[in-house]
Amino acid sequence: MTNTNPERKQILIQLSILLPFLAAVVLGIAPHSKSLHSILSTLQIANRENNTAEVINRAQDVVSIEPWRGELWESIGNHAVVANDLETAIRAYREAEQIGVLSYRGFINLGDAYARTGKHNSALAVWQSLIETDIKTMGEDQRSS
Repeated sequence: MTNTNPERKQILIQLSILLPFLAAVVLGIAPHSKSLHSILSTLQIANRENNTAEVINRAQDVVSIEPWRGELWESIGNHAVVANDLETAIRAYREAEQIGVLSYRGFINLGDAYARTGKHNSALAVWQSLIETDIKTMGEDQRSS
């Protein structure tokens, strides 16, 4: 019995070291810091050079690694509108909306993208939600005054 305790302790130590790495691999959260840093650098350069296609591609690379980056989803949408890639814009704006960070301007752009693709009911629904939000906000502002 006394021989198994040190063996068991050694196995537990090894598992405690390996388990986080195994969990990262299984969950797909392995570190990407070096590649992410490189992509972010390229994204900054593309932004400075106003290279719309490159901004979209690099921002999509970033959100494939860090999908919670709502500001990048909206940026993809904005650049996709400029590139007249309205389906990409709609998908990107919807991602930003699901995360909860789509700006007021982003909602307007989403509605415009829907309208330009002939999805008028979706455009009206987006714009209607903006109007309703404005009305609620105005009512809250008046009550707090």
